[in-house]
Amino acid sequence: MQTEDGKQNGLKTILEERGLWVIGMKREEALEVLLSEEDFNPEKLTSILDETAKSLGAWIDFVPKFHPEFNFIEMYWGYAKRKVRNECDYQWESLLEYVPVALDSAPILFMRRAYTKCCRYIEPHRVGLNPEQAEFATKKYKSHGSIPAEYLQELK
Repeated sequence: MQTEDGKQNGLKTILEERGLWVIGMKREEALEVLLSEEDFNPEKLTSILDETAKSLGAWIDFVPKFHPEFNFIEMYWGYAKRKVRNECDYQWESLLEYVPVALDSAPILFMRRAYTKCCRYIEPHRVGLNPEQAEFATKKYKSHGSIPAEYLQELK
């Protein structure tokens, strides 16, 4: 999927290489054709990942791209970075030693709370609130980890 100089191939190039490009094809049409290809099908990829995770006794929680507030791993990284900043002298050897310790130090209660907070952020976006409304709703309704349905309907 890359050119010889390491640059990503574009949609048109990929379809041309597969003999699927039609002159005058619009971007939306080209994307639809590419997604119908077996190796680009997101549903198939997701099911392969899910099956692999289940066979290993794990699960995968897919969240939207570019939304760190939806992904509790961001809070986990923040916790570990704060711990390293507070307790490390920033020499390379001590960083190599201390970063794994910091990553292992997050208490399970913190992880659960971080996950719950992310779920609270996802709910208003799922029902279609704009970012400002979602932020307000998330901050106002913290009890029981959910926002009342009647309030969500009010804001829509």
